[in-house]
Amino acid sequence: MPKRAYQFLVLFLIAIGLSACDPTCDAGSLLPPDLVSPDWREVVDGSAAVLEWDYPDACDPEEYEIILSQYRDYSVIEHTLLVPGDTTTLTTPALDNAEEYWWRVRAKVGSTFGGYSGQLRSFFTLPYCSAGDLIAPYPQFPVSHDMYDNTRDSFEWYWPLNDCIPESYRIEVSRDSDFIDDEYNGATGSPGTRWGLGSAPPPATKMWWRVSAYADGTWGPTGTEHFFYTAPACEGTDMVAPTLVSPADGAVVTAADQVLEWSWPPLSCVPDDYHVQVAEDPAFTILFDDHIGTAANWTLYGHQDPFADCQTYYWRVAMVHDGIDGAFSPSWSFHVDLNGTCNLSAIPGIAEVNFFCRKGTYAAFEPLWTVEAGQRVMAVGLNPQSNYVLLNILDQNTNKPFIPEIKCWAFIGYINPGWPEKPEGHEYDFKVLPVVIPPNPPDEESCRTDLGREECKAAGGSYQLVGQTTGIYQCVCP
Repeated sequence: MPKRAYQFLVLFLIAIGLSACDPTCDAGSLLPPDLVSPDWREVVDGSAAVLEWDYPDACDPEEYEIILSQYRDYSVIEHTLLVPGDTTTLTTPALDNAEEYWWRVRAKVGSTFGGYSGQLRSFFTLPYCSAGDLIAPYPQFPVSHDMYDNTRDSFEWYWPLNDCIPESYRIEVSRDSDFIDDEYNGATGSPGTRWGLGSAPPPATKMWWRVSAYADGTWGPTGTEHFFYTAPACEGTDMVAPTLVSPADGAVVTAADQVLEWSWPPLSCVPDDYHVQVAEDPAFTILFDDHIGTAANWTLYGHQDPFADCQTYYWRVAMVHDGIDGAFSPSWSFHVDLNGTCNLSAIPGIAEVNFFCRKGTYAAFEPLWTVEAGQRVMAVGLNPQSNYVLLNILDQNTNKPFIPEIKCWAFIGYINPGWPEKPEGHEYDFKVLPVVIPPNPPDEESCRTDLGREECKAAGGSYQLVGQTTGIYQCVCP
């Protein structure tokens, strides 16, 4: 029999001249009390707030314990109070003004406690704000890039003043960042700082929300507007490769803090994690950055450390679910040139045959370097006829240019574009290299040691015997 019904019976017996006593509850069968008032999010006078509950049995515990906290999870307790078991009301000590208090009750017999009241109930203390007191609330969830699941989540915000409370709040939810068309527009009807959608929102949709306070017939300013994504999150079978957006493949960037941007194809779900890789080589064996982000549907990433000047970077992005990467996007590259003084953009290649790399495109130029078949090279320019490439010779142990650099020309047919570990599906083309004008051919009339007698004389040299024992003549130039 509920305690209230039992108390009514006791009063009736007293009225007719009989008496009854409440039995003491058994410690092993204590029940959680039922909260009566204040009601959900009711506003009370904190100087003398009256709490009331009911015990769902005909017996009396020896005592009731009442807990009050300003935190929903009771992580900090403001008051712990005991009252005799034959009463179900309590007038609290003076409470802080303009605060939300959570409260619960449990029965006690001896050293044994029963369970707490089941309702997670709170009330607010006066005073209300006037119109001139209103400021913008602070949104707490969802904030930009969060995912919202209407089956378990609610919109939450924080009221920053501690000397008054609003009478209510208005929440606006829209697919438009300018809120021209509010898909959802509601009010709390109380100072409560949580609110849920009355119907399920469209899935996998980007939406915006904002909140404002109400008091004394006036709406206050809105808080910061945030966007969020509606559930569901993508599962492993839903993962697809994103599309890289910026910087464009092969672009030259002039900012050390260049932001990487990509987009997701139309999906019926929202990616909950993403994986960005930035490397110094197209095979992604030398990683400059390897970042896994946890913000829903994120499409931008700014690396914390600056990109190095005169360095080429390769980057790609994948969706992540349960720590497993989906398909990576095709990789793109960009070259960092902060001041416009770096080397020309480069394309890797492999020598097909042995060849001399010369100062110019003519065989008359002396060889500057011998390149052997299978060695790696880096092409940095193309002659106007598109049949010779300017190479930056690489140290084969490090695959980096020598210091000082050795640059020379080679026939384009001697070199195959790309390295063996180039990303799948990525093709290189020397024809996209910037055009560089090679040196003019050597003057055929200039004096050289290999000229014949007449040519040597015409070039101003003298044809002389230079080896007495071998009988070899050559042109001796002045």
